[in-house]
Amino acid sequence: MGTLRFHKSERLCNKNLINKVFSKGNCVIYQFPLCINWVEVPLDSFEAQAQVVISVSKRSFPKAASRNRIKRQIREAYRLNKYLLLTSLKNENKKIVFSISYQSKANSKYEQIQNSLIKLFKKINGDIQKNI
Repeated sequence: MGTLRFHKSERLCNKNLINKVFSKGNCVIYQFPLCINWVEVPLDSFEAQAQVVISVSKRSFPKAASRNRIKRQIREAYRLNKYLLLTSLKNENKKIVFSISYQSKANSKYEQIQNSLIKLFKKINGDIQKNI
């Protein structure tokens, strides 16, 4: 399973890549309350197998404390379950960048966020293996 850290190299900070994810993303997958938009990138782009950006709507959650809490929950769920995604990426020798967006207008429990993220990773794995 490897290390369970969320390294800086796994955070998507490049504005060009973020724009590419939102404008030309291969696939948008919904699993309430989350939505993942992802795109495959060249292998020599960066050192991490996957990079992620997490977003929560300011319109749905006007208070920063609420947005930050949800982002912390999503980051924690990603940190604990990223091996589900990374093992298939290593097997297929691919790299992806993706965004995780929170779609609900109300707070969700951590368990619901984690279950949604696990289901989304399984769907992405299926899509990656279909594109061989």
